[in-house]
Formats: sequence, structure tokens, C-alpha cells
Amino acid sequence: MKTITTIISFFFITLSFAQNNETKKAFAIIKGEKFLIIGDTLKLKSTMLQLVMDDNSGKVKLSVQVVKSQTIGEAVKNYYYVLLQDKEKNVMIAKWLEKENDELFMLNDFNGENYWQVLTTACIGTGDCTPQVAIIDSKMNWVCGHALVCKIDSTCKKVSAILD
Repeated sequence: MKTITTIISFFFITLSFAQNNETKKAFAIIKGEKFLIIGDTLKLKSTMLQLVMDDNSGKVKLSVQVVKSQTIGEAVKNYYYVLLQDKEKNVMIAKWLEKENDELFMLNDFNGENYWQVLTTACIGTGDCTPQVAIIDSKMNWVCGHALVCKIDSTCKKVSAILD
């Protein structure tokens, strides 16, 4: 009986450690009105550039910051995202950050309903071209700029992709 108890105890301890190794890691921590980025920004820059930029984009130098913003459209809700930006090349890349307590996490697992949260969206161009989350028909989605309609003469291009 003692052997069975030991085996079962070992199983649950091993399972507990395995689950702890798979726990998600915060990308940033909220400190009052500021954000402390604790994620790997070099890896993030490389991954995002490969995901949304073509090989002809030239040398893009991205700064990384966490932004708190509000949705546009049908409702106003607070949200957080990581913004990678090159002001000289007019490139802004956004990725949703999910808030849990004072920690911010990137969502990479697609569950069928959260496509806009796992999307990486690049807004490339001048003028009103900042990444925004818009609520249209009660659904959230990334847009570039504050206009909720496509304009033929827009100087802003949107590129979206999902991380593997």
C-alpha cells in the first residue's frame, strides 16, 4: 500500500512541475501608469518583422513600448497592446496584450473566436495610421487609423498575420 501511495504522490508531484513549466509568461507588468517590459524584445522584434514585413522593407529599427488605449466604434473599452515602431519608416506593429491582475500576456493560441487578439497587425504609412481596436457590429478588430471605412486615397496600408 505504501508503494502505491508513493507512486501516486510521485505522479502528482511530476504533473505539478510539468504544469508549472508550461505556465504562460508575462510580457509586461503594470506599475501604476507605467509598464515594465520583462519579455524578450529582441526576439519579438525579429519575429514581428519576419511576420509582417517583406524582404524589400529595408533596414527597419523598431522601438518597443506597451500602450494602454481605448477602443473606437460602437463602444469604448480600455485595452493594452505592445507597439513596435519605426518613426522614420512609418511602421507601427501592434499585438494585443491580455491583462490579468497587473500582468500583461501575449495571446498566441487561436480558439476560434479571438482571431483579432492573436493577430499581429502592421500599419505602414503616413497620416492617421495608428493601430486601433475598433468595435463594429459588436465585434472587435484591428484597424489602422480612426476611420472605420476604407478610403481609396489612404496613405496607410494594413498587414495582418498570425504567429505560428
